[in-house]
Amino acid sequence: MESKGNGRSELYKFYLVSPKSGMDADALAYKFLSIKPVEEVFLTDGDYGYVLKVRNTTKQGKEPKKLISYIKKNGFSCSKAVSHYRYVNQQVTR
Repeated sequence: MESKGNGRSELYKFYLVSPKSGMDADALAYKFLSIKPVEEVFLTDGDYGYVLKVRNTTKQGKEPKKLISYIKKNGFSCSKAVSHYRYVNQQVTR
């Protein structure tokens, strides 16, 4: 395993979003994907919700304004986890 950094204090932020019940899960996932800098969206099993993988695009680690605005405007509950390191498997090829 190898740690890869890019000079920023945070590589990714993961937003845990719980939307209102009755919303179209696929349509909402694609809406989240259309907001930059969201890179990936995961629909969780069990409790209905999403994990949004968001790349940190600033050295100051500011919140992505469009994403936060959309979450607040729609009254979704949200929490955040911050990744300071990224670990990747490197396979040896011959």
